[in-house]
Amino acid sequence: MHVYFSGIGGSGLAAMANLCLDLGYKVSGSDLESNENTTQLLQRGATIFFSQNFQNLDTQHRVRMIDWFVHTPAVRESNPEYQFCLKNNVQITKQNELINFIVKDKGLKLIAVSGTHGKTTTTAMIVWLFKELKKEISWVVGSNINFGNSGSYEKGSEYLVYEADEYDRKLLKLNPDISLIASLDFDHPDTYTDLKDYNQTFAQFLGQTRELVCMWQEDYQKFDVVDIPSTVATIMPDAHSKEVKAEIDKIDLTGGLSRKNSYLATQVLSRILDLDKDKLFQLVAKFPGVQRRMEKLRDGLYSDYAHHTSEIEATLEMATELKRKEGFKKIITVYQPHQNIRQHSMLSKYETCFDLADQVYWLPTYLTRENPDLKVLTPQDIIAQIKHSDKAKVVNLDDNLYNIVKEHLDNHNLVVFLGAGSIDKWFREYFLIN
Repeated sequence: MHVYFSGIGGSGLAAMANLCLDLGYKVSGSDLESNENTTQLLQRGATIFFSQNFQNLDTQHRVRMIDWFVHTPAVRESNPEYQFCLKNNVQITKQNELINFIVKDKGLKLIAVSGTHGKTTTTAMIVWLFKELKKEISWVVGSNINFGNSGSYEKGSEYLVYEADEYDRKLLKLNPDISLIASLDFDHPDTYTDLKDYNQTFAQFLGQTRELVCMWQEDYQKFDVVDIPSTVATIMPDAHSKEVKAEIDKIDLTGGLSRKNSYLATQVLSRILDLDKDKLFQLVAKFPGVQRRMEKLRDGLYSDYAHHTSEIEATLEMATELKRKEGFKKIITVYQPHQNIRQHSMLSKYETCFDLADQVYWLPTYLTRENPDLKVLTPQDIIAQIKHSDKAKVVNLDDNLYNIVKEHLDNHNLVVFLGAGSIDKWFREYFLIN
Protein backbone atom coordinates (compact mmCIF):
# COMPACT_ATOMS: atom_id res chain seq x y z
CA MET A 1 0.00 0.00 0.00
CA HIS A 2 1.17 3.55 -0.77
CA VAL A 3 0.26 6.24 1.78
CA TYR A 4 0.89 9.93 1.13
CA PHE A 5 1.00 12.21 4.19
CA SER A 6 0.29 15.92 3.69
CA GLY A 7 2.01 17.61 6.64
CA ILE A 8 4.39 14.69 7.24
CA GLY A 9 6.78 16.75 9.38
CA GLY A 10 4.24 17.23 12.16
CA SER A 11 4.61 15.03 15.22
CA GLY A 12 1.36 13.11 14.66
CA LEU A 13 1.79 12.29 10.98
CA ALA A 14 5.52 11.64 11.36
CA ALA A 15 4.68 8.97 13.94
CA MET A 16 2.08 7.50 11.58
CA ALA A 17 4.63 7.48 8.76
CA ASN A 18 7.09 5.56 10.95
CA LEU A 19 4.40 3.01 11.75
CA CYS A 20 3.59 2.60 8.04
CA LEU A 21 7.26 2.12 7.13
CA ASP A 22 7.45 -0.70 9.68
CA LEU A 23 4.37 -2.25 8.08
CA GLY A 24 6.15 -2.30 4.72
CA TYR A 25 3.99 0.40 3.12
CA LYS A 26 5.43 2.83 0.62
CA VAL A 27 5.47 6.22 2.37
CA SER A 28 5.63 9.60 0.70
CA GLY A 29 4.49 13.06 1.73
CA SER A 30 5.04 16.76 1.88
CA ASP A 31 5.64 19.61 4.26
CA LEU A 32 6.54 23.26 3.91
CA GLU A 33 9.98 22.93 5.51
CA SER A 34 12.37 20.28 6.75
CA ASN A 35 12.76 19.37 10.42
CA GLU A 36 14.05 16.57 12.63
CA ASN A 37 11.08 14.37 11.72
CA THR A 38 11.46 14.71 7.95
CA THR A 39 15.21 14.09 8.17
CA GLN A 40 14.64 10.85 10.05
CA LEU A 41 11.88 9.70 7.68
CA LEU A 42 14.04 10.41 4.63
CA GLN A 43 16.78 8.27 6.16
CA ARG A 44 14.24 5.46 6.60
CA GLY A 45 13.28 5.58 2.92
CA ALA A 46 10.29 7.90 2.73
CA THR A 47 9.92 10.27 -0.24
CA ILE A 48 9.26 13.84 0.91
CA PHE A 49 8.61 17.07 -0.99
CA PHE A 50 9.09 20.46 0.62
CA SER A 51 6.30 22.10 -1.30
CA GLN A 52 2.68 21.21 -1.88
CA ASN A 53 1.51 21.10 -5.46
CA PHE A 54 -0.38 18.99 -7.98
CA GLN A 55 2.75 17.85 -9.83
CA ASN A 56 4.41 16.18 -6.82
CA LEU A 57 1.48 13.82 -6.30
CA ASP A 58 1.17 13.18 -10.02
CA THR A 59 4.83 12.08 -10.06
CA GLN A 60 4.38 9.76 -7.06
CA HIS A 61 1.12 8.40 -8.42
CA ARG A 62 2.85 7.41 -11.68
CA VAL A 63 5.70 5.66 -9.84
CA ARG A 64 3.25 3.73 -7.66
CA MET A 65 -0.44 4.46 -7.35
CA ILE A 66 -1.31 6.31 -4.14
CA ASP A 67 -3.89 4.33 -2.17
CA TRP A 68 -4.43 6.67 0.77
CA PHE A 69 -4.02 10.42 1.26
CA VAL A 70 -3.75 11.39 4.96
CA HIS A 71 -3.77 15.07 5.85
CA THR A 72 -3.65 17.36 8.86
CA PRO A 73 -6.67 19.51 9.81
CA ALA A 74 -4.81 22.50 8.33
CA VAL A 75 -5.10 21.05 4.81
CA ARG A 76 -8.30 22.27 3.18
CA GLU A 77 -10.15 21.03 0.11
CA SER A 78 -8.64 23.89 -1.92
CA ASN A 79 -5.13 22.51 -1.32
CA PRO A 80 -3.62 21.34 -4.65
CA GLU A 81 -2.67 17.94 -3.18
CA TYR A 82 -6.20 17.44 -1.93
CA GLN A 83 -7.53 18.43 -5.36
CA PHE A 84 -5.28 15.88 -7.08
CA CYS A 85 -6.64 13.11 -4.87
CA LEU A 86 -10.23 14.14 -5.51
CA LYS A 87 -9.68 14.02 -9.26
CA ASN A 88 -7.87 10.67 -9.11
CA ASN A 89 -10.22 8.90 -6.67
CA VAL A 90 -7.57 8.49 -3.98
CA GLN A 91 -8.99 7.77 -0.52
CA ILE A 92 -8.79 10.98 1.57
CA THR A 93 -8.92 10.92 5.38
CA LYS A 94 -7.25 12.19 8.53
CA GLN A 95 -5.01 9.84 10.50
CA ASN A 96 -7.53 8.05 12.72
CA GLU A 97 -9.28 6.37 9.81
CA LEU A 98 -5.91 4.88 8.81
CA ILE A 99 -5.30 3.73 12.39
CA ASN A 100 -8.66 1.95 12.36
CA PHE A 101 -7.69 0.18 9.14
CA ILE A 102 -4.31 -0.94 10.52
CA VAL A 103 -5.82 -2.17 13.79
CA LYS A 104 -8.38 -4.27 11.92
CA ASP A 105 -5.97 -5.48 9.25
CA LYS A 106 -3.37 -6.66 11.79
CA GLY A 107 -5.84 -7.97 14.35
CA LEU A 108 -4.64 -5.55 17.06
CA LYS A 109 -6.37 -4.19 20.13
CA LEU A 110 -6.29 -0.41 20.43
CA ILE A 111 -5.19 1.33 23.63
CA ALA A 112 -6.16 4.97 23.07
CA VAL A 113 -4.62 7.51 25.45
CA SER A 114 -6.25 10.92 25.48
CA GLY A 115 -6.92 13.88 27.76
CA THR A 116 -6.09 17.57 27.91
CA HIS A 117 -2.65 17.21 29.48
CA GLY A 118 -0.25 14.31 29.86
CA LYS A 119 -1.38 12.10 26.97
CA THR A 120 1.99 12.08 25.19
CA THR A 121 3.92 11.13 28.33
CA THR A 122 1.35 8.55 29.43
CA THR A 123 1.27 6.93 25.98
CA ALA A 124 5.08 6.68 25.99
CA MET A 125 5.04 5.27 29.54
CA ILE A 126 2.75 2.43 28.50
CA VAL A 127 5.04 1.65 25.56
CA TRP A 128 8.06 1.77 27.88
CA LEU A 129 6.46 -0.69 30.29
CA PHE A 130 5.67 -3.17 27.51
CA LYS A 131 9.25 -2.96 26.27
CA GLU A 132 10.70 -3.34 29.77
CA LEU A 133 8.53 -6.43 30.18
CA LYS A 134 9.93 -7.80 26.88
CA LYS A 135 6.47 -7.93 25.31
CA GLU A 136 5.89 -7.01 21.66
CA ILE A 137 4.03 -3.72 21.29
CA SER A 138 3.12 -1.31 18.49
CA TRP A 139 2.59 2.38 19.03
CA VAL A 140 2.05 5.92 17.78
CA VAL A 141 3.32 8.67 20.12
CA GLY A 142 2.99 12.36 19.24
CA SER A 143 6.59 13.18 20.13
CA ASN A 144 10.06 11.80 19.62
CA ILE A 145 11.16 9.23 22.19
CA ASN A 146 14.68 8.03 22.94
CA PHE A 147 13.89 4.31 23.12
CA GLY A 148 12.49 3.93 19.60
CA ASN A 149 10.84 5.78 16.74
CA SER A 150 7.73 7.85 17.43
CA GLY A 151 5.67 5.21 15.66
CA SER A 152 6.42 1.50 15.34
CA TYR A 153 4.90 -1.85 14.42
CA GLU A 154 6.33 -4.97 16.09
CA LYS A 155 5.32 -8.33 14.65
CA GLY A 156 3.52 -10.38 17.28
CA SER A 157 1.96 -7.36 19.00
CA GLU A 158 -1.41 -7.83 20.62
CA TYR A 159 -1.89 -4.10 21.28
CA LEU A 160 -1.31 -0.80 19.52
CA VAL A 161 -0.86 2.10 21.95
CA TYR A 162 -2.08 5.32 20.38
CA GLU A 163 -2.01 8.96 21.46
CA ALA A 164 -5.54 10.13 20.67
CA ASP A 165 -5.64 13.90 20.24
CA GLU A 166 -8.93 15.66 20.92
CA TYR A 167 -8.27 18.59 18.55
CA ASP A 168 -10.79 18.75 15.70
CA ARG A 169 -12.76 16.01 17.57
CA LYS A 170 -10.49 13.45 15.91
CA LEU A 171 -10.77 10.98 18.78
CA LEU A 172 -14.43 10.36 17.96
CA LYS A 173 -13.33 8.41 14.87
CA LEU A 174 -11.92 5.73 17.21
CA ASN A 175 -13.53 2.71 18.84
CA PRO A 176 -10.77 1.70 21.25
CA ASP A 177 -10.61 -1.50 23.20
CA ILE A 178 -9.05 0.42 26.08
CA SER A 179 -9.40 4.15 26.73
CA LEU A 180 -7.26 6.13 29.16
CA ILE A 181 -7.91 9.81 29.90
CA ALA A 182 -4.89 11.31 31.63
CA SER A 183 -6.57 14.58 32.63
CA LEU A 184 -9.58 16.72 31.83
CA ASP A 185 -9.42 20.49 31.44
CA PHE A 186 -10.66 22.93 28.79
CA ASP A 187 -8.60 23.57 25.65
CA HIS A 188 -8.86 24.10 21.89
CA PRO A 189 -11.38 26.95 21.87
CA ASP A 190 -11.06 26.98 18.07
CA THR A 191 -12.75 23.56 18.03
CA TYR A 192 -15.05 23.53 21.09
CA THR A 193 -17.68 26.12 21.93
CA ASP A 194 -17.37 25.77 25.71
CA LEU A 195 -16.39 23.42 28.57
CA LYS A 196 -19.62 21.44 28.31
CA ASP A 197 -19.05 20.79 24.61
CA TYR A 198 -15.46 19.75 25.33
CA ASN A 199 -16.38 17.37 28.15
CA GLN A 200 -19.20 15.81 26.19
CA THR A 201 -16.78 14.86 23.42
CA PHE A 202 -14.70 12.89 25.92
CA ALA A 203 -17.85 11.33 27.36
CA GLN A 204 -18.82 10.17 23.86
CA PHE A 205 -15.28 8.83 23.36
CA LEU A 206 -15.60 6.70 26.51
CA GLY A 207 -18.96 5.41 25.30
CA GLN A 208 -17.24 4.07 22.17
CA THR A 209 -14.83 1.94 24.24
CA ARG A 210 -15.13 -1.85 24.10
CA GLU A 211 -13.31 -3.30 27.12
CA LEU A 212 -11.73 -0.97 29.69
CA VAL A 213 -11.86 2.71 30.70
CA CYS A 214 -9.25 4.27 33.00
CA MET A 215 -9.24 7.83 34.35
CA TRP A 216 -9.24 9.81 37.59
CA GLN A 217 -12.47 9.81 39.54
CA GLU A 218 -12.39 13.60 39.90
CA ASP A 219 -12.23 13.98 36.11
CA TYR A 220 -14.99 11.44 35.53
CA GLN A 221 -17.25 13.47 37.85
CA LYS A 222 -16.96 16.46 35.49
CA PHE A 223 -19.19 14.75 32.93
CA ASP A 224 -22.87 15.68 32.85
CA VAL A 225 -23.77 12.46 31.06
CA VAL A 226 -21.57 9.51 30.14
CA ASP A 227 -22.88 6.24 28.76
CA ILE A 228 -20.16 3.63 29.25
CA PRO A 229 -21.51 0.22 28.19
CA SER A 230 -22.20 -2.12 31.11
CA THR A 231 -19.82 -4.68 29.59
CA VAL A 232 -16.88 -2.25 29.86
CA ALA A 233 -14.71 -2.45 32.99
CA THR A 234 -13.61 0.78 34.66
CA ILE A 235 -10.63 1.97 36.70
CA MET A 236 -11.51 5.23 38.47
CA PRO A 237 -8.93 5.81 41.23
CA ASP A 238 -9.35 8.67 43.70
CA ALA A 239 -6.05 10.57 43.65
CA HIS A 240 -6.91 12.26 46.95
CA SER A 241 -7.48 9.06 48.91
CA LYS A 242 -4.76 7.98 51.35
CA GLU A 243 -4.37 4.60 49.71
CA VAL A 244 -3.86 5.97 46.19
CA LYS A 245 -1.61 8.80 47.37
CA ALA A 246 0.59 6.28 49.15
CA GLU A 247 0.90 4.24 45.95
CA ILE A 248 1.66 7.31 43.81
CA ASP A 249 4.38 8.32 46.26
CA LYS A 250 6.09 4.94 45.70
CA ILE A 251 6.89 5.96 42.12
CA ASP A 252 10.35 7.52 42.02
CA LEU A 253 9.81 10.11 39.28
CA THR A 254 10.27 13.88 39.40
CA GLY A 255 7.05 15.90 39.29
CA GLY A 256 3.59 15.25 40.70
CA LEU A 257 1.97 15.11 37.26
CA SER A 258 4.56 12.59 36.03
CA ARG A 259 3.85 10.36 39.01
CA LYS A 260 0.08 10.59 38.42
CA ASN A 261 0.46 9.82 34.71
CA SER A 262 2.67 6.85 35.47
CA TYR A 263 0.16 5.58 38.03
CA LEU A 264 -2.59 5.44 35.40
CA ALA A 265 -0.23 3.70 32.97
CA THR A 266 0.60 1.03 35.55
CA GLN A 267 -3.09 0.58 36.38
CA VAL A 268 -3.82 -0.36 32.76
CA LEU A 269 -0.83 -2.71 32.48
CA SER A 270 -1.65 -4.33 35.82
CA ARG A 271 -5.20 -5.03 34.65
CA ILE A 272 -4.58 -6.34 31.14
CA LEU A 273 -1.41 -8.33 31.94
CA ASP A 274 -2.33 -9.36 35.49
CA LEU A 275 0.94 -8.05 36.95
CA ASP A 276 1.99 -6.91 40.40
CA LYS A 277 1.69 -3.12 40.67
CA ASP A 278 4.85 -2.70 42.76
CA LYS A 279 6.90 -4.31 40.00
CA LEU A 280 5.37 -1.90 37.49
CA PHE A 281 6.11 1.06 39.79
CA GLN A 282 9.78 0.07 39.79
CA LEU A 283 9.87 -0.27 36.00
CA VAL A 284 8.10 3.00 35.24
CA ALA A 285 10.48 4.86 37.59
CA LYS A 286 13.18 4.19 34.97
CA PHE A 287 11.14 5.95 32.28
CA PRO A 288 13.56 8.19 30.31
CA GLY A 289 10.99 10.79 29.25
CA VAL A 290 10.01 12.18 25.85
CA GLN A 291 11.09 15.14 23.78
CA ARG A 292 9.70 18.55 24.78
CA ARG A 293 8.32 17.30 28.12
CA MET A 294 10.76 18.78 30.64
CA GLU A 295 13.51 17.64 28.30
CA LYS A 296 17.05 18.36 29.42
CA LEU A 297 19.03 20.11 26.67
CA ARG A 298 22.15 20.74 28.74
CA ASP A 299 22.98 21.34 32.40
CA GLY A 300 20.35 23.68 33.84
CA LEU A 301 18.49 24.08 30.55
CA TYR A 302 15.13 22.39 29.88
CA SER A 303 12.46 22.57 27.19
CA ASP A 304 8.77 21.87 27.73
CA TYR A 305 5.70 21.91 25.47
CA ALA A 306 3.53 23.55 28.17
CA HIS A 307 1.25 26.22 26.69
CA HIS A 308 -1.78 25.89 28.95
CA THR A 309 -1.91 27.36 32.47
CA SER A 310 -2.42 23.93 34.08
CA GLU A 311 0.57 22.54 32.20
CA ILE A 312 2.70 25.53 33.20
CA GLU A 313 1.89 24.95 36.88
CA ALA A 314 2.75 21.24 36.60
CA THR A 315 6.03 21.95 34.78
CA LEU A 316 7.10 24.54 37.35
CA GLU A 317 6.28 22.10 40.13
CA MET A 318 8.68 19.65 38.48
CA ALA A 319 11.26 22.44 38.11
CA THR A 320 10.94 23.16 41.84
CA GLU A 321 11.75 19.53 42.65
CA LEU A 322 14.77 19.67 40.32
CA LYS A 323 15.93 22.92 41.88
CA ARG A 324 15.85 21.35 45.32
CA LYS A 325 17.55 18.12 44.24
CA GLU A 326 20.32 19.73 42.18
CA GLY A 327 20.87 22.94 44.10
CA PHE A 328 19.90 25.54 41.51
CA LYS A 329 19.55 29.10 42.79
CA LYS A 330 16.46 30.30 40.89
CA ILE A 331 13.84 29.10 38.41
CA ILE A 332 13.82 31.15 35.21
CA THR A 333 11.17 30.65 32.52
CA VAL A 334 10.99 31.85 28.93
CA TYR A 335 7.38 31.61 27.79
CA GLN A 336 5.84 31.81 24.34
CA PRO A 337 2.01 31.77 24.48
CA HIS A 338 0.39 29.66 21.76
CA GLN A 339 -2.64 30.89 19.79
CA ASN A 340 -4.34 34.20 20.40
CA ILE A 341 -7.75 32.50 20.62
CA ARG A 342 -6.41 30.29 23.41
CA GLN A 343 -5.12 33.37 25.30
CA HIS A 344 -8.60 34.87 25.29
CA SER A 345 -10.12 31.65 26.62
CA MET A 346 -7.70 31.24 29.54
CA LEU A 347 -6.79 34.86 30.33
CA SER A 348 -8.31 34.74 33.81
CA LYS A 349 -6.37 31.55 34.65
CA TYR A 350 -2.95 33.20 34.45
CA GLU A 351 -3.11 34.74 37.92
CA THR A 352 -1.09 32.16 39.86
CA CYS A 353 0.36 29.76 37.28
CA PHE A 354 3.82 31.39 37.38
CA ASP A 355 4.01 31.61 41.19
CA LEU A 356 6.87 29.09 41.37
CA ALA A 357 9.04 31.00 38.85
CA ASP A 358 11.47 33.65 40.04
CA GLN A 359 11.60 35.39 36.64
CA VAL A 360 9.48 35.12 33.49
CA TYR A 361 10.69 36.31 30.08
CA TRP A 362 7.55 36.75 27.98
CA LEU A 363 7.49 36.41 24.19
CA PRO A 364 4.75 37.57 21.80
CA THR A 365 2.05 34.97 21.17
CA TYR A 366 2.74 32.42 18.45
CA LEU A 367 -0.18 32.85 16.04
CA THR A 368 -1.79 29.91 14.24
CA ARG A 369 -5.36 28.95 13.19
CA GLU A 370 -6.64 32.32 14.43
CA ASN A 371 -9.95 34.14 14.30
CA PRO A 372 -9.11 37.30 12.29
CA ASP A 373 -11.87 39.24 14.07
CA LEU A 374 -10.38 38.65 17.52
CA LYS A 375 -8.11 41.30 19.03
CA VAL A 376 -4.54 40.03 19.33
CA LEU A 377 -3.60 40.25 23.00
CA THR A 378 -0.19 41.80 23.62
CA PRO A 379 2.26 40.36 26.15
CA GLN A 380 1.39 43.32 28.39
CA ASP A 381 -2.32 42.45 28.20
CA ILE A 382 -1.66 38.95 29.48
CA ILE A 383 1.06 39.82 32.00
CA ALA A 384 -1.38 42.22 33.66
CA GLN A 385 -3.37 39.16 34.79
CA ILE A 386 -0.45 37.71 36.79
CA LYS A 387 -0.51 38.27 40.54
CA HIS A 388 3.19 39.18 40.62
CA SER A 389 3.40 40.84 37.21
CA ASP A 390 6.64 42.59 38.14
CA LYS A 391 8.51 39.29 37.67
CA ALA A 392 7.62 39.22 33.93
CA LYS A 393 9.62 41.04 31.27
CA VAL A 394 8.70 41.28 27.57
CA VAL A 395 11.40 39.96 25.21
CA ASN A 396 11.88 38.73 21.64
CA LEU A 397 13.69 35.78 20.11
CA ASP A 398 16.98 37.60 19.48
CA ASP A 399 20.62 37.83 20.56
CA ASN A 400 19.65 39.80 23.65
CA LEU A 401 17.52 36.90 24.93
CA TYR A 402 20.32 34.45 24.20
CA ASN A 403 22.70 36.51 26.32
CA ILE A 404 20.14 36.78 29.13
CA VAL A 405 19.65 33.02 29.25
CA LYS A 406 23.39 32.35 29.04
CA GLU A 407 23.99 34.62 32.02
CA HIS A 408 21.34 32.80 34.06
CA LEU A 409 22.96 29.46 33.23
CA ASP A 410 26.37 30.82 34.22
CA ASN A 411 24.84 31.86 37.56
CA HIS A 412 23.59 28.28 38.17
CA ASN A 413 19.92 29.10 37.67
CA LEU A 414 17.46 26.57 36.22
CA VAL A 415 16.05 27.80 32.89
CA VAL A 416 12.90 26.31 31.33
CA PHE A 417 11.54 27.16 27.86
CA LEU A 418 7.76 26.87 27.68
CA GLY A 419 5.63 26.85 24.54
CA ALA A 420 4.29 24.91 21.55
CA GLY A 421 5.35 27.34 18.84
CA SER A 422 8.76 28.31 17.46
CA ILE A 423 10.52 28.72 20.82
CA ASP A 424 11.98 25.20 21.04
CA LYS A 425 13.49 25.19 17.56
CA TRP A 426 15.00 28.65 18.09
CA PHE A 427 16.65 27.77 21.38
CA ARG A 428 17.96 24.43 20.13
CA GLU A 429 19.71 26.21 17.28
CA TYR A 430 21.21 28.77 19.67
CA PHE A 431 22.23 26.55 22.56
CA LEU A 432 22.93 23.19 20.94
CA ILE A 433 24.86 24.61 17.98
CA ASN A 434 26.50 27.73 19.45
